[in-house]
Amino acid sequence: MSELSPRARKIYILLLALVLALGIFLRLPSQAFSPGAALHEVVGLHPQAAFKEVGFDEGLYRRYVEALTIGGLSSYPDIVEGYIGAQEDLRGSILPPLRFLYIFVAYLWHSLFGSDALSALHQVAAFFSILTLGLATLFAWRLRGLPWALGVGALMAVAPTQLHMSQHALVDGFFTFWALLVLWLLWENLHAPRDWRWLAGYIAGWTLLVLTKENSAFVWFGVVVLLVSARWMQFGTVTRELVVATFLGPLLGVVTLVFLAGGIDSVSFLAPTEDPTYRSLRPKLALPPGTGVAFGEDPRLRWHPSAVSLAALHAEGKVSVMPAVGYEHPDQSHFVSRHFYEVGALDPGMSTGWLGRYLDRVGSPDNPLQGLALDSSLAPALAAGKMPVAAVDAPTDYNFWARDVWGDVDELMLETTARIGAVHARS
Repeated sequence: MSELSPRARKIYILLLALVLALGIFLRLPSQAFSPGAALHEVVGLHPQAAFKEVGFDEGLYRRYVEALTIGGLSSYPDIVEGYIGAQEDLRGSILPPLRFLYIFVAYLWHSLFGSDALSALHQVAAFFSILTLGLATLFAWRLRGLPWALGVGALMAVAPTQLHMSQHALVDGFFTFWALLVLWLLWENLHAPRDWRWLAGYIAGWTLLVLTKENSAFVWFGVVVLLVSARWMQFGTVTRELVVATFLGPLLGVVTLVFLAGGIDSVSFLAPTEDPTYRSLRPKLALPPGTGVAFGEDPRLRWHPSAVSLAALHAEGKVSVMPAVGYEHPDQSHFVSRHFYEVGALDPGMSTGWLGRYLDRVGSPDNPLQGLALDSSLAPALAAGKMPVAAVDAPTDYNFWARDVWGDVDELMLETTARIGAVHARS
């Protein structure tokens, strides 16, 4: 391959930068072009998805992310159990929650940026489509040089399937990035044998690919075929370490997640430090006798040293504690137990929370801040049947928002709402 002149190299790099900028622009999520957003003025230049509804699979992904948002990571086993229970009653199959990485990254995105579940899924899909564009260009550059990088980058920038995947909350574009990453790292290992850095990245790539989608098995079979044929095709050096990594990476993807359902170990939070049964059942975890401040309502219990601030609030009458509360015949489901505690009743179908029902009795019909959840979703305990309540991450995040409504319809909705409010104000 002939070396490019300095002038030609600069031209190629400039063209490549323009191509990548175009590809990134085309992959930006539609929310960036909605009315009031920074790029609304150039919405006509951005391809918009023709299908505006929430697809069936998108709805399932949203449900999984919302379940994580409500129950935290510790609720994941219950999400899987719920899927199994639902699948048993269906003739066909629905996508499983075991596509863990996509769901988990969307959950993290929601936690970091405050997007609702569906928006987080859309934004993750768009972001990883951009990463795929960059990775494909980099791979081509490493493989054949700058001219090839420009060609591959130009094709990927406007690839219809890639643009489609960036516009929908689906796992496929997300999966494409990890599959391409594994192939690139395989190539690097074939050309830099026994380099632990490339090997470590290759193993990690396989682990993350397996955690993304069950179709990773097809990628694995394809890679095995490449490794077997490498001796005759002569496109790199297959080492024992590379073969081991090809098996080890996917095995690491089959992980066992240990969860702390509920978040607090109540027997350590308020510990019966003098009880011999407590020490015999917890020979390593038990707090030494006399540790911590005595619990005022029951001196047999003592506050964990890390909970000294809560102990002080309790002593001032600002915090109430009800230790050892349970219910008969628990089914070991995190979701069921959490639901009972949030609604304040052993009723699986109850939709109002205990705080919400209190507000229904004593609240005001024109004060939504009387029940305020400092989060992007309403705390179930605050769910009221009659009185208004609110959920907001921060005052600066307040907006008039309706799920799955944007563009001209959103503007019409706001105008109509304002007219209704004006009529009410005059009456």
